[in-house]
Amino acid sequence: MLFRKTELYSKDIKSFLVSIHTWEIIAPFIGAFLGLGLLFLSTTGFQMKKRRKNSISSEKEHIKEYSNDKKTVTWQSHKCIHAQECINRLPLVFDKDKEP
Repeated sequence: MLFRKTELYSKDIKSFLVSIHTWEIIAPFIGAFLGLGLLFLSTTGFQMKKRRKNSISSEKEHIKEYSNDKKTVTWQSHKCIHAQECINRLPLVFDKDKEP
């Protein structure tokens, strides 16, 4: 911003920088870059690991049950995102000051 406002460089350099910023110079070469990248990946045997959303090992899976005479609440660690929606929406059921 400082260089642009003080005009410390010429109009040629300014137009070059603007064309880089708007991808006018780089756009014709994007296909070539992607092609070379795919060629590199296929020749080196590089493989990306697939992540399964539901492939959680039973070792990491924690399940806890909390009961009283009327209800049983089951907590599963792999399903909890710790957003506190249970506490916010059901404060009579989920008392944060009480253990368990």
